[in-house]
Amino acid sequence: LLDIGCAYGPFLLSAFERGYAAEGLEISEDAAGYIRENFPDIPVLCGDLADPEIREKIGNRRYRVVTLWYVIEHFSNLQEILPQLYDMIEPGGVLAMATPCGSGVSGIFSAREFYKASPGDHFTIWDRWSAVNVLRRAGFKSVQFRSTGHHPERFPSGIKRILPEKLRLFFSRLAGWGDTFEIYARK
Repeated sequence: LLDIGCAYGPFLLSAFERGYAAEGLEISEDAAGYIRENFPDIPVLCGDLADPEIREKIGNRRYRVVTLWYVIEHFSNLQEILPQLYDMIEPGGVLAMATPCGSGVSGIFSAREFYKASPGDHFTIWDRWSAVNVLRRAGFKSVQFRSTGHHPERFPSGIKRILPEKLRLFFSRLAGWGDTFEIYARK
């Protein structure tokens, strides 16, 4: 398993403890150093996947699972990164990621505010339709989703007056209107 953007290693450590041969790639030297110091059995490489030198260090290794938890939106060059990710995954393997969702409650009811509030280092905003299209073009066969980040408080005031919070949360989950979502794509 390769966790790209592993930060200080919470997911990486969890995968390692569950028996995965887990490795990390992290752009922050501080975070990578923390992992090296505190989890010496977990290899971590410091750098950016978009950097050709880092890709050379990774080499031709293939992984059963590659994860990017809140990382994919930070790449400005998806047309280069997605084929690299595809090549890093062994046949039948999985690309798993989480990212903000443009078709969540904030994007649906207040798209202008949603995009305006999006950080400057987010180069893409995904929704289910775009995720399926982009990932299939990159060669992935099967794409599944899990809606997360449900915020009933972000519904418009008119709906908030009519529906209590628990019902708004229920409808958000039922409709898949989470402001974030997980994407699982199989090679």
